[in-house]
Parts: sequence; structure tokens; C-alpha cells
Amino acid sequence: MMVRHTSFAARLALFLMVAIAGGACQSSTSSNAPASSGAPPAIAARAPSAPPANAPSDQDLYLELAGFSIVGFNGSGEPTCEYYRADGALMTSAGSRQAEGTWAVNGQQACLQLGGAPICKIYSFAPDGSVQYWFTADNTSTIGEVVAGNRCR
Repeated sequence: MMVRHTSFAARLALFLMVAIAGGACQSSTSSNAPASSGAPPAIAARAPSAPPANAPSDQDLYLELAGFSIVGFNGSGEPTCEYYRADGALMTSAGSRQAEGTWAVNGQQACLQLGGAPICKIYSFAPDGSVQYWFTADNTSTIGEVVAGNRCR
């Protein structure tokens, strides 16, 4: 089960599988280590890679996201945030732009609805609080940090 109370060894094993399968392709200007200043870590778009077959799904994925924010930076260097409320409401921000919508779990994907076509992602959570997610439309992936509560205000 892939929830916050999973053993450190199990989450470390998943993280290592993702790191080995995806390769170490993070740019030298990005870091997924938590920032000591409280600022979110830089995230970098990665080359397409396959999401892990054992990515969390259904209730496990819901428990990983509900009540948490994923923070980082987009490819343009703007700070980004997605807050997943437990009731399915979604708050996002990129730079000074903010949007609200909804989110729902569909198998191994969380699909975000912000007015246009849904944006669906597959997630892999690491023990250090970082998360890698794959956009299912083009299979590109990004790294961010999972933090409790709404950080998108």
C-alpha cells in the first residue's frame, strides 16, 4: 500500500526503482532536495520515460494527494503549486496566475480539470517528500515536493 505510513524501506525501494528506470537526467540547475529556506525545490522537465508499473492507484493515490500540495518550478522558472483538497477541489498557481478546478483519481492517474481538457498524471512518491509525475498525454515527467496543506495561496 502506497500511503504516507508505508515503511521507509518500501518507499525507498520504489524510489530507487524509479531512479534506476528513469536514469539520472536531472539538470545541474535543478534539485529535488528540500530547500532549507522554505522555498520549493526546483523541478525540471525530463525526457519521456515510462512511469513505474507499481505507481499508486485508486484509494492509495487519493491518500497521497488529498490535503497536500505539490510545489516546484515550471520549465520557465516560475514557481508552481497544486493543492489537492480532500473534497476534490483543486487550486493551482504558476507565477502570479491562479486557477481553480477539480481533481479525481482514475486508476493510477489523477486527472485535473481546469476548464479545458483534463490533464492526467501518474505519480511516484519518494520517502524524502519528492514526487515525480508523468503527464499521460506526452509521457514527459517532472519532479516536485509534496507538502502538507495549501501552499498555493
